Amino acid sequence: MLAIVTALRPLAAFIMMMWALMIIGGGVLVTLVAPIEIDCCGEHNLLASSAVKAVVTFGLVILWILILSYMKKAILHRMLR
Repeated sequence: MLAIVTALRPLAAFIMMMWALMIIGGGVLVTLVAPIEIDCCGEHNLLASSAVKAVVTFGLVILWILILSYMKKAILHRMLR
């Protein structure tokens, strides 16, 4: 039983980090990205603001995927050692 618990510890850490990234990411999106307003394009301000928000959000998603991928590789490397 102890061997199973020890083997699942890295998986639990990965899942906790995944949830932490999702919660932090949601907070970043709500507090920093959502209030962005662009006032440069006349009647197309809403479209410009939405485009900037989409680009920032896609960038953050790519960053989170890279972080999770690095964590997964590190955990698997430790487990296979």
